[in-house]
Amino acid sequence: MVGCGGCIVGRDAVPAVFLEPYIKDGYRPANRSLRFYLLNSLFFTHNESLNQWTALLTVFCHLCMFSYCSHLSILSVLNLTGLLIHLFSFLAHSFSHYNSVAHIGFYLLDFMGIYLGFSQVIPSFLVLHFNIDANSALVCGITAMLWNVSMFNSCCKQYLEAWQPWLDGGSVVMNKPRVLTFVKKGVWLYVVVWLLMLSKMCFISAPQSGSLYLHLSAIFALVFECALLHFRWPERSYPDYFQAMRSHPLTHICAATVTLGLVAAFIKDRTLWVTSSHESVSNNDFFFPGDSILVSFSLTNISICFFLAFRTINSLNKMSQV
Repeated sequence: MVGCGGCIVGRDAVPAVFLEPYIKDGYRPANRSLRFYLLNSLFFTHNESLNQWTALLTVFCHLCMFSYCSHLSILSVLNLTGLLIHLFSFLAHSFSHYNSVAHIGFYLLDFMGIYLGFSQVIPSFLVLHFNIDANSALVCGITAMLWNVSMFNSCCKQYLEAWQPWLDGGSVVMNKPRVLTFVKKGVWLYVVVWLLMLSKMCFISAPQSGSLYLHLSAIFALVFECALLHFRWPERSYPDYFQAMRSHPLTHICAATVTLGLVAAFIKDRTLWVTSSHESVSNNDFFFPGDSILVSFSLTNISICFFLAFRTINSLNKMSQV
């Protein structure tokens, strides 16, 4: 593995919490400067370098997508949460080797981004495919916000419980799978609802807007991403050859296909809705029925989740100092 002198070490030289299955080499040493992890590590090869770059490039793609979204519309919020998924992933993979608490804390933000991204798909479907009115949007907005916040609050509590034995000096090996399990369970609840909505609506309105292939590509990418996460190919089959190009950068590419594909699909759906119902209204200024109400609840949901995440990280920091 190509790197700078002293910038990468073997698995025996890092804390147990940093270790990844089948990855034997290419770890960055702990307790370096923040600049080393955020900037310097972008320009030498290590076992997180491709994870950093795939996430960072997707962030820039989502920034460009804002020019195609209505101002403060549900599409803008959907694109924002897609950006947050990859931004938090970039930060998690950048600072995962800073120290043990940073590793745990930044990955909680990474999980929060995943929750926010999937939870935002449902309001987008409600606005663009179900054409809900203001009263229905109010009920859906309150219900979705309470559901999302309660789920993420439960996840934060389980996150603390999962890592507490390790912070108390126990083994980290038994806790990592448990941490990932509750995240996967929560995300799949959103995925099921997303698929139910898509199966009912996309074959009716999506073909008219040309977005059907984008919706379907997002689904196929999500399925392939889950398969990669489960089987950990190629590093599982060829551990001596794939230390940097492991399965996780491939899952980032799949995740980029999901988030960017969904935003592009909903932009096409929005264009169809506007041209068929409000031809005289500018795309950049148009608000759908109930759109602004769902935007308000979605932004409130994001703010509350940020509060819960940072409260949990603060608790983890206090636990590590005891």
